[in-house]
Formats: sequence, structure tokens, C-alpha cells
Amino acid sequence: MLTFIALNSIVILSAYFLGCILQPTRKLADFILICFIIFLSQITLVNLFLGTLSLLYLQNIIISHAAIFLAVYALFKRFGKAQKFNPDFSFILGSKRLIFAISIFLGFLIVKTWINLNEPPNIPDSWQYHLSFPATWIRNGNINNPLVPCGPKDYLVNFLAMTYYPMSSEFYFHWLMAPLRNAFVADIGQVPFYLFGILAIYSILRKFGVARERALLLAFSWALIPNIFKQLEYAALVDVICAASMLFVLNMILFLKKEESLSTYAIFGLALGLFISSKALNLFWAVSLFPLFFYDFFLKKTPHRLKALFIIAFFALAIGGYSYIKNLIMTGNAFYPVTFKLFGRVIMPGIVDRQVLANLLFPWKEFKIKDLLFSEGLGVQLFSFVIPGTFIIPPFLYFFKERFKEEGALRIALLLLIPLIMVLEYFFYIKAFWTRYFFPFYGMGIIAFGIFAEKFNWGRKYTGILATVCVLSSAAEFSGHAELVISLVLSAAIFLFIYNFRRITAFLSEKGFLRPIYAILILLFVLGLFALNAQYDRNEADRYAVLFRGRESVEGDIGRLWQWVHNNSAQGKRIAYTGRGEFYPLFGPKLVNDVFYVSVNDKPPVAHYYPGGEHRRELSQKSWLKNIRSNAVDMLVVYLPHEENKFPIEDEWAAKNPDKFRLVYKNSKAKVYSVKMP
Repeated sequence: MLTFIALNSIVILSAYFLGCILQPTRKLADFILICFIIFLSQITLVNLFLGTLSLLYLQNIIISHAAIFLAVYALFKRFGKAQKFNPDFSFILGSKRLIFAISIFLGFLIVKTWINLNEPPNIPDSWQYHLSFPATWIRNGNINNPLVPCGPKDYLVNFLAMTYYPMSSEFYFHWLMAPLRNAFVADIGQVPFYLFGILAIYSILRKFGVARERALLLAFSWALIPNIFKQLEYAALVDVICAASMLFVLNMILFLKKEESLSTYAIFGLALGLFISSKALNLFWAVSLFPLFFYDFFLKKTPHRLKALFIIAFFALAIGGYSYIKNLIMTGNAFYPVTFKLFGRVIMPGIVDRQVLANLLFPWKEFKIKDLLFSEGLGVQLFSFVIPGTFIIPPFLYFFKERFKEEGALRIALLLLIPLIMVLEYFFYIKAFWTRYFFPFYGMGIIAFGIFAEKFNWGRKYTGILATVCVLSSAAEFSGHAELVISLVLSAAIFLFIYNFRRITAFLSEKGFLRPIYAILILLFVLGLFALNAQYDRNEADRYAVLFRGRESVEGDIGRLWQWVHNNSAQGKRIAYTGRGEFYPLFGPKLVNDVFYVSVNDKPPVAHYYPGGEHRRELSQKSWLKNIRSNAVDMLVVYLPHEENKFPIEDEWAAKNPDKFRLVYKNSKAKVYSVKMP
């Protein structure tokens, strides 16, 4: 834990010093967002550099970031200037509605964060990719993608993921896991992106004159959309990261207009790279931002235009281009395995058409407007802000263009049309039904509404009221029973504390207690992290056994398998697995195990060696046994595949070779063989 705290401290300081050197600004919100972009970029670049050299080990990470810190600090002492801000938070303390929104957000956030800190990862995406890939890199010291075995129905899902990863989000999860060698903090890795997403919406709205109270209320309304906020219930996912990353890019586009410099273009390139590399789908969403960027960059006299464009492209590709460039080199298609078409013509051939893939993975027939409006947890926000901001405002833009003269009518129109462009992309091109893919859109709809409403007296009068209603109605959807009561009680306590903040701090300052209390709180926070991390390690195995509560009871056998493996690998094993793609829990305590899939033919377990995607089409027991031996496998885990009643072929092969494989554990969903190969 000390290493984790120290590493984050020096990278945060490096980001601050670089922010002071590259982009001094008088706006605190913009400066904080810039520092966060630099923070994430440092993590990504170091992981890319060390990972491609197969040197991605903790000691090398520490040395690299320490060297960066020393170099940046030396530059700061010579060229930098410490930023001084005088933030005024009186508008928060003077607004009961804003205090209410903050209290609800913090109350439920703290409870859900606490739950996640005390539970192991609990969602397939984390077990298959977001945590298992970083765990593999921690064990191997590189960023080579493991092949994820799966059934015939699911192979394209995993194949697509394997070719696009690693992405910047997985580097971020790796960063949170490497010092602790567990998922204790990575489970709540999205929490900072809620906070910085709120700050980005606030910053964007403030750039168009939206009053501070209304801007912050609208920002909290986005974060408290139930479907978005409830991702805190799950483990490491990337959907809130994607949404916040798009907000960072939009904020930087608007920032460029006022703060044109080569360093600003570099930071914009970093933000863009982080965005396009957090999920391949974000390439589509980036298209919706392009008209506004094109207008600001090309249709006005931008100084050093070609140089600026080169800088943006360089940093965007340096941060976000790795997976696409790797695919291009290995297959000739940056978007492999999806066939890339332009105006109906195949530009880069793949193994599956984009729409066929969408229909297979996220069937459009599942999309129902009624469910979207009433069953997907999109809250009152959808009706109050997102739908009006997307569909009602655009027809009126022409008639109210005089009201936007100050900012430029065309520029405002391009900004306010972003959510409508996203909807058109979604319904007419992407057609992949999953509401979490749409998280970036909700923020854009709220921003469009907030900017348009600011120009009208009714907007100024009712935006705050509507936002308060959204916050109140959302709280009822976040949880139930005891958790709901605890969250509401904590929210009430936070409300009273913030409301009386001036009196409390004045009293403590008068008695000389203020600074000691701050120090004590920081100490308690650090000690609490140590204690919770130790408890997480101690109880991780037992928690896997009860992971499937509330689901069909037979699924509990998967959790019990993970508990058994965890308890029987204290010194580390080399584990081969097959049947399902959920392999993160097999890494065991402190990630002591090496976990991998062993090929059932003579091809290596690397996605690009299977141009058809079906890595189990050819079966050879002889090749498999040879691969088991060459990989020095100690333990074989055979899952029963999803929705099937027969174990995969490896179970039959192991049973036919009792001199090499001994069955040591069995339940309805899995078998474990001890391997003894001469």
C-alpha cells in the first residue's frame, strides 16, 4: 500500500508540474482536468514503453516514473510557475439545492464504494478482460494479449476484444493493480471518472455563461442518472471512463478557442488519444465532435495550423494508436476482425461485417423504446434534459440565432447538434443495443439543454428545479432495503455538515483544532486503506464462494471452484483453463498463479494466428499434450461452457490419460486436474 500511495503521489506531482509548464490557466476546473489528462497519459505511455520491451514489472515502473518526476521537477524549477487559484465555493454553501445534490451523490457513492472495497470483482467483463488482461501483464511483464477460450456462440466477442486490447483503460487498471497485486482499488477504478466527468460538464457549461449553481446541478444530474451511477455496483468497467473521456475532449476543443498554443494542442491530442483508446466504439462518437473541431480549427485563422495538426495527431496516436497500429501491421486492417467499409466499399477486409457482429452480440430486435424510457434506469433526466436537449432544441436553433451572436451562431449550432448526431449514428449505423454504450450521449444531451436554456428566462428559472427533482427521483433507484436507508442517513449527515461548514470550521479554527483534525483524517484514511486491503486479501477466497447469491444456485459452483483454486495455490501454480472466458479469479492470492489457455492444435494461443476467429476448429490430442508439457502446466481447470451440458474436449483427453492427469476437484460447473507430465 505504501508503494501504491507513493507511486500515485509522484505521478500526480509530475502531472501538476507539467500542467504548470505546458498550460498555465486561470481557471481551476480546466487546470485540474488538464492535470488529470496528463496523469493518465503518463501511466499509458510508461506502460506502452515498458510493455513493448517486455519490461513491465513493478520495479521498472517505479524507476520510470521516478525518473520522469525528477526530470519534470527540474524543468518546473527552471521554466514553470506555480499556479495560484482563489476558488470561491460560497455559491455551494449558499445553495440548499446544490448541497442536497452533493449530499445525495456522496452518501450513495461512499456506501457503494465501501461495498465494492469489501467484495471481489463480480462481473464477467472484469473476469474476462478488464482485470484478467492487466493481471496477465503483471505476471508476464509484457502487454501481449492472452487468447480467451469460449464457446462457438461467443468466440467473436472475445476475438474482437483480444485484437483491440490493450487499451488505455486497461493500462489504468494495471496501474491500480500492480503495486497491490489484487483488484482492491481497481474494483472502484471508475470513481475518479464520475468526479472528473462532473467537473468537465461544469467547466463546459461555465464557458457559455451558465451560472455556477445551475452548471454544477446539471453536472450532478448526469452522474446521478441511475443507469450510470449504478455501475458502481459492479467491478472494473470502462463505460463511465468512456463518457468522461468524451467530456474531456469536448472541454479541450472549447479550451483551444481561448488558449491557442502548441502545448494546448499537445494536451488536446493526449485527451483525444485517451478517448479513442478507451473503447473502439469511441471512434464513432469522435465523429460527432469533428464538425465543431473542424469549424474552430480550419474555418478560422489558426496560427501554426499544420504544425498544430501534426502535434495533435502525434500525441493522439502515441496514446491511443497502439492497438489499431498493431492490428494494421499484423492483419492489414486497423479494425480487425471487423471489415472496414466506406460508402459501401471494403477498405480493409476482416472476418465479419460490422452489422453482422452488432446483430450477433447486441441484437437490434432487443431494442425497445418502452424499455429504454422506463426500464433502463435513465431517470427523470432523460425526459427533463436529454430528450429536449437532443430533439427539441435543434429545430429552434435557426429562429434563435440572434441570441447566440456573441459566441457565434454556427459554432453554437455545431455544439448543440452533437447529441443529435450521436443518435443518428447510433440508430442508423452502430445499431448495437446496449444502453451503457450510450453513456457519452447523456452528458452531451444535458450540456446542450443547459446551454440553450441559459439564453431564456424560463431556463434559468426551472433548470435548477428540474435538476433537484432528478437528483431526488434518482436516489430511489440506486439501491433497496438496508443499503438505501444507510445511504440516505449518510446523505442527511453530509447535508448537515456542508450546510453548517462555515460554523464548524470557524469553531475548530478558533479552538486551534482545524489543522490537527485535517492531519488525523488523512492518517485515518491511509490506515483505513491498509486495513481494508489486508481484509480484502484475507477474505477474497471466501467471498468468491458467495459471489452468485441471487442467481440460480448452480452458478454458485463457479464461485466455489474459484475459492478452491484460491486456497490451493498459495505458492503459485501454472494453471491452464478452458471452457469459459472468466479467468481472473484463477490468478489466486496476490496474483501468484500464471493463468493461460493451452491450444488444442499446433497453432499458438494468439488471436492473430486464427484469421477465422475459431481457435478450436482443429482438434489434436497429441498437439494439446505437447502444449501442456511445453507450458509446464501444474493444474488444469475445465469449465462447463455457458448454456451447454457437456464439458469441453480437454476433459475427455485428461480422463483418457490418468497417468498424467489426476482429478482433484469436481462440481456441476467445473473440474480441476492435477497435472504430472514427465
